[in-house]
Amino acid sequence: MRPTLATALIVSLQRLEAHLGSFDRTRTTRTMAEHVQRPEYSVAPPARLCLQDDAPAAATGGRRCVPPSEPVPLKMARYRGFLHKLFGAHDIRGRGSDVPGCAHADPFFLCDAVRLPRHAKPPFCAHPHSGAGVISLLFRAACTVRPWDNVQGAEAEALRAGGIYHVDTGAGCVHDEPFDPLSSGETFGGRFDQQGPPVPADGDASWLAQLWYDALPEDENAPPRPVSSAVGRPEDVPVVRDEGLAVRVLVGNYGGVTGPVTAALPLVILHGRVDGAATLASLPPGHNGFIWVLDGALTAGGATLTYGERGLGLLPPGGDRLRLEGAAEFFVGLGPPRRVPHYKYVGYGGGFVSRSVAGVEAAMSEYERDPRAFGRTTAVAPSTDHLDLVGGFQDDDGPMEERPAGVVARFTYRK
Repeated sequence: MRPTLATALIVSLQRLEAHLGSFDRTRTTRTMAEHVQRPEYSVAPPARLCLQDDAPAAATGGRRCVPPSEPVPLKMARYRGFLHKLFGAHDIRGRGSDVPGCAHADPFFLCDAVRLPRHAKPPFCAHPHSGAGVISLLFRAACTVRPWDNVQGAEAEALRAGGIYHVDTGAGCVHDEPFDPLSSGETFGGRFDQQGPPVPADGDASWLAQLWYDALPEDENAPPRPVSSAVGRPEDVPVVRDEGLAVRVLVGNYGGVTGPVTAALPLVILHGRVDGAATLASLPPGHNGFIWVLDGALTAGGATLTYGERGLGLLPPGGDRLRLEGAAEFFVGLGPPRRVPHYKYVGYGGGFVSRSVAGVEAAMSEYERDPRAFGRTTAVAPSTDHLDLVGGFQDDDGPMEERPAGVVARFTYRK
């Protein structure tokens, strides 16, 4: 073999190994050679996994709002609701949410916005996660949600209309968010006139969103954090009012107040209503993020947004003010961009996140070894007796795809 060709081959292999990562042999028995030889990986390029631009951001001034290159996809959900896929990139096998026009809003890498008919329930059951921060936002609802995980048990507070649920999945957990329709049949929403309990809302649909962000440690060698979670009650959500604008502060600091939930990163998540012309002021200029129109239409940072396929605007770093004009309800997510690729592997109804392909493979294997105990560090833990396990990787009793035959790791509710 000629020296130039040999050198090129060595460099290529080094790059491939750096991209895929190294296996932790205490967590999985697969070798690096076996990993590299598998042909079915479909890893998204770095530009679709994190923000690439590291140019200095303007500290003051107006923020730009950039619509995605393609309309936001609308899907008729299996539970008879309307689901908009705001952004997302496929996992290491080419599966999962993949939005052509917008892959991420780093540090956020997945967001589903849903309108759910009364009495409808999402089809998912308990499912595994690790490495991601997961946020559930219940803007309007004819139901309550009682989050649960296999490490901590059920949350002391139910998630109600106008509230927020955050779980830092860290080293791993199995979690669930079962819906319980209100016996009264009424729909409620977060209030904008003042801080307080939810108030009756028009219509009979629940408006909700689920938002995932990169919660991996800065130090790649640091041990993963144990799972932690919290429900923010609607009564504890402060409201900042200005002429033509009311903002409910769900996470982070805005307008001199702080939201009821603390995330693993210094995020800012706002639920707002504008009527006329107004400004979101004192925004963190270095943060990256997005704005999504929940209802109505507005102009944000020069971009016209309308609920539906044209309802998303990206907010790149730079500037501390966002000018709004219109009549709309919206929510904003801002956070410090990680600028480092993450890797995702979806299966058994959930997803694992790591800084390497090898890392998510190891997490998947660890989960499969003992699904009920995934993420637990003590013998004393919440009961999972209300759940059964069935086969199937992407669907109940479905094919196992590339996973080992005979693994039974998909949760269903015990009947």
